[in-house]
Amino acid sequence: MVVYAATAQVEPAGYYGPGGGLKGPPVQAKVGKPGLDDESGERLWMMSEEFTKTKFD
Repeated sequence: MVVYAATAQVEPAGYYGPGGGLKGPPVQAKVGKPGLDDESGERLWMMSEEFTKTKFD
């Protein structure tokens, strides 16, 4: 997968994963609803800062 990402013509900011579920050739994939939820993202960001005791800008 890493070699594919480094050498293939891919969509900028695209999301790729195995085409067969857990294994298979890389294909462009869709981000699920939880991955697009801004509120969850903000909560994850705050928790990451809290748990790592690091401030991310």
